[in-house]
Amino acid sequence: MILDAIRPQYGICILDPMTERVQTTMMSLRDSGYHPEHFTNYEALLDYLGQNPPHLILFNRSDEQHKIQDLMLELRAILPETHFVVLSTASGVGAVWREWGEFIYDCIMFPPVHTSQLVKAIDRAAERDAWMYRSEGVLQGLQTSPPEKIEATEVVLGDAVRGGVEGGPENSINSFHDKAHSSQFWERQDKDLESSQFLEQVLNQATSGTSKSFVEANALDSTSPELLQKSSCFDLSHYWKDLNQQSQVDTIISTALLHMSEVSSQAQGVFLRYLPHRRCLVISCAHKFSQEQWHGLGLNLIEEAEFKTRDLLNPEKIIGLKEMAQTLVQHERFWTQPFKLGESVYGLFMLFKDEKELDVEGLQILLKMAEDRAHLLESKRHLHSVETRDNATLLLQQGHLVSRLRVEVARARRILRPVSFLIISMDQSKNINEIYGYEELQLTLRALGKIIGTRSRVNDILGRVGSDELGLILPHTPIQGASTKAERLRRLIEAANFSKLLPKIPQLTISVGISEYPGNCRDGDELFSHADDALWQIKNKEKNKICLYSPKPGFEPDFLTPL
Repeated sequence: MILDAIRPQYGICILDPMTERVQTTMMSLRDSGYHPEHFTNYEALLDYLGQNPPHLILFNRSDEQHKIQDLMLELRAILPETHFVVLSTASGVGAVWREWGEFIYDCIMFPPVHTSQLVKAIDRAAERDAWMYRSEGVLQGLQTSPPEKIEATEVVLGDAVRGGVEGGPENSINSFHDKAHSSQFWERQDKDLESSQFLEQVLNQATSGTSKSFVEANALDSTSPELLQKSSCFDLSHYWKDLNQQSQVDTIISTALLHMSEVSSQAQGVFLRYLPHRRCLVISCAHKFSQEQWHGLGLNLIEEAEFKTRDLLNPEKIIGLKEMAQTLVQHERFWTQPFKLGESVYGLFMLFKDEKELDVEGLQILLKMAEDRAHLLESKRHLHSVETRDNATLLLQQGHLVSRLRVEVARARRILRPVSFLIISMDQSKNINEIYGYEELQLTLRALGKIIGTRSRVNDILGRVGSDELGLILPHTPIQGASTKAERLRRLIEAANFSKLLPKIPQLTISVGISEYPGNCRDGDELFSHADDALWQIKNKEKNKICLYSPKPGFEPDFLTPL
């Protein structure tokens, strides 16, 4: 990964009321290739974030410390993937982690000993993010050449609740089943890419001034999709650019709804999200309506005795839509079309205007473009998940968990804070495999991961490390805190009743091996192996216990942590 290529694209915002204090920081970052933006007040920063969400925000610890936490809470709601980094004097580092440890990505001593210290700290965050999203490069390759058909396995959530955990804090566990994921995914991608390539041709023509309408764009290629054979007078370029700026399916939908309304003489419109497990349609966004008019409105399809899921492809069969139109606009004239994501219907678009007054062909084109963009985003998400997640448990694969462990150890060394690692083994795995089989063992391990995940902090990192083992990284946690966490999990699993999930094995127990950096190891690989050694020491004697790894005589830690 070449940092010179990453830095110009990595967005950094600095919030500090004192311009003089950040001049050196700004200069160092710019000299390294970054393009930081400085803001002296929160209001100016907030205005900027609406158009240019950054990858990282730097705060300077000042006299108004109590305000920073409130800012982080507000920013976290609108920027869930942005890193927060606090600049602090050496004496204030401990206080920063105590007060804001759950919100921040890192704390860097300021002023730094050398200007490169700050740059290298940000380089690590930038490079980490770039590798996390490297699957986008794979998709770029798919767009330029036909994808090779491969077979993969996708794990999906079952419709019915198969088992429960009674007597403990968790009262139910959803069942899961494996579903073969064939080459149909890639065949659909081939088809969608052909359509996308045509739309890109239209965009290039539109932005170059040689074509401004669907009529002229249609003449570009005699092999255009049938959808584009009829004319419309809407300029594609602005819409296409708006879609490509969206990174979530819901924002794609709201963008499409806005443009559909524009080409329909500002017609009122809504999008109804389909919730299959509840069998209902709920309005998730609206245009030309106040929130009071549409918020909370939906349609319970269970009450329609003749309703089948396939009826979403032909919305005119859904009787309740007319009643909804009457409620919203006091008339029953409307145009509606399903919005498909892959092979399933994600929801319905509704424009409240007589279909005879609408350019239906143009609206269909806008809809198809939105579907293509949404499908591409889901393809990226799927590829990234396949690369990093274990199919059976949906947790991080062992290789990626170990990589994260190394990153956390490097950060712990930099900020002088401990990190602990737990390996959690299911004691009854052999019996489950013999009685129920391998598939049921995978299901049970996934349920166990779900319980542990819901009882962990946001910044804890959970993954799979063996056939019946899970690994849990606990940043900023000494071995004493890790042992307390492990004991709580052990008691939770021991007290739970798994009889509905495993009728012949009603009780599960776990054994846990624990290690800590810097207390008993030098790096991430040793942190992993020491936790594994501790686990097997206890499993060879008795189960349903936790074991802490003890350093060898003469071991000296990299730094001392407060008790």
